Amino acid sequence: MTVRSAWLTASGQSREDTRVTLSGLLTPNAFAAEDIPFKARGGIVPGGFALTGTAGSMTFTVGPGRAFVQGGRLVQGTYPVAVTEPETLTAADGDAQYARIDLVELAVQDTVYDSTGQTRALVRLVPGAPAAVPAAPDSPDGSALPLYRITVPAGASAGGGGLAWDSAVTNLRCATAALGGIVPASGFNGAYAGQYRDTPGVLERWDGSGVPRATWLVGAGPSATSVGGSALLKCAAGDQLALYGQQNSGSTITTLGGSGYYTNLTAE
Repeated sequence: MTVRSAWLTASGQSREDTRVTLSGLLTPNAFAAEDIPFKARGGIVPGGFALTGTAGSMTFTVGPGRAFVQGGRLVQGTYPVAVTEPETLTAADGDAQYARIDLVELAVQDTVYDSTGQTRALVRLVPGAPAAVPAAPDSPDGSALPLYRITVPAGASAGGGGLAWDSAVTNLRCATAALGGIVPASGFNGAYAGQYRDTPGVLERWDGSGVPRATWLVGAGPSATSVGGSALLKCAAGDQLALYGQQNSGSTITTLGGSGYYTNLTAE
């Protein structure tokens, strides 16, 4: 059937029906245009899956958390996952000559789609290959959310003092939100006009018009808008824009030009 429902019929509702229909409660995935109607933005519920390394060892724990893992196929749906107790993992000793990068991820294996022979969710450690210039490994199978990247130096071992956890771990966790919620992340396209995201220090709104020129905009209105760092402000004809900063701040102002576009800046 092409028209699916959840909790409507007395029988016949599949797990895929449930996942696909309920994924509409989450922020859409806009990685590709065809993803928007069916796929959700996978990610963790903010605050979960904290990594804690054991001093002097290669062992660490990934704390409890909740997440939504989006399946790879178009109508595979989104898997809700909850880790209710810390998961303990141990990185293998380092190579004698080269460093490597391991990947910690939250994965869902569903043999109907990935032929793994498994139907489960798990937190797993994917070891990388030692190399002069190491790279993080690919996710081996199933559908997965990356959580952390761990750099294992050459010769690292529990007997040699373990890993320096403060510098070895790179946080890869991405957050998601309910439909209409503000996603606390950057580096992705919006799915609909009016979608908001909270980048470091700036609240941005997706301007869905003018695709492919659609972009994230910092709101500009009749009152003052304060922006820290870099931002893009959209103004209509006749709007006045005041740019100011501390004396001798060294700030750079860049205007977007091109065919049919121009900007006049007047100093006062």
